[in-house]
Amino acid sequence: MAKNKLDRIAELNDEIAQIKKRQTVLRQQHNKQERKARNHRLCQRGGQVEKLLPGLITLTDEQFNVFVEKTLLTPFSKRVLAELTSPPKPAAPEQGGGAGATHGGGNATAIPTESAGKPAAAPPPKTNVTVLDAAANASGEAGDTARRAS
Repeated sequence: MAKNKLDRIAELNDEIAQIKKRQTVLRQQHNKQERKARNHRLCQRGGQVEKLLPGLITLTDEQFNVFVEKTLLTPFSKRVLAELTSPPKPAAPEQGGGAGATHGGGNATAIPTESAGKPAAAPPPKTNVTVLDAAANASGEAGDTARRAS
C-alpha cells in the first residue's frame, strides 16, 4: 500500500511540474503579445508624428528629445492629456450660463477656466501654432492640419 501512495505522490509531482511549465509558457506568450502590441503602437504613433511633422526625421535623438520636452511636456499638453484620459463626467443641468458653460449650445467639451479657486494655466503662446504651421507648410500641407493636432 505504501508503494501505491509513493507512486501517486510521484505522479502528482510530475503533474505539478507540467502545470508549472505550462504556466511559464503562457506567461512568455502573454509577454510576447504585449511587446508586439507595444511595438506596433509605437511605430504607428511615431509614423503619425513624422507624417504631420516631416522635419523631425532629420533631427538627432538629442534634438528630438528637446523638441518633445519643449512642445509636449507643457502644462497645456498635460491638461489636454488629462482631459482625454479622464472618465467622462456626468452632465450637470445647465443653469443659464456660468464659468463652465459652453458657448454655441453644442456638445463641445469646455476647457475649465478655474479649478479649486485657482486660475487655469494660460494656453501656450501662439508661436507654438506658428511653428506647427510652418512645419506643415514646409511639407506642403495646409496650416489647419497643425491646428487640428493641437
